Amino acid sequence: MPSSALDLIRSANDQLKKFQEELVAVAKGDGRGAPSAEELQALGRLMEQVRSMLKASSGDAGVRAEILAYNDHLRQIRSLLEGLESQLSARRDHLRAEWSRLQAAAQWGKSLKQVR
Repeated sequence: MPSSALDLIRSANDQLKKFQEELVAVAKGDGRGAPSAEELQALGRLMEQVRSMLKASSGDAGVRAEILAYNDHLRQIRSLLEGLESQLSARRDHLRAEWSRLQAAAQWGKSLKQVR
């Protein structure tokens, strides 16, 4: 396998590790927020590049090690995203309830003005 393919998968592993660390921070509440659609799309494009490269990969031990690490990162990220989905769903439900409370308070304030 050419070194550029090995470099690609190493780069992908570096990016996946960084993304994984960001997801862990988000799950703990330490992060900047959920990944954006653009970030997820960029990650998807990278995975497509790696996928096409993997089809032509050789049996080189270094490449196999990087592929194992790549697969491990993907499994961990999938698990983190599933947990994040649960967290975000709960947050959405909470925000909906708060929105309903705000709407009720606004309606109450509006009716109070009409009484005056």
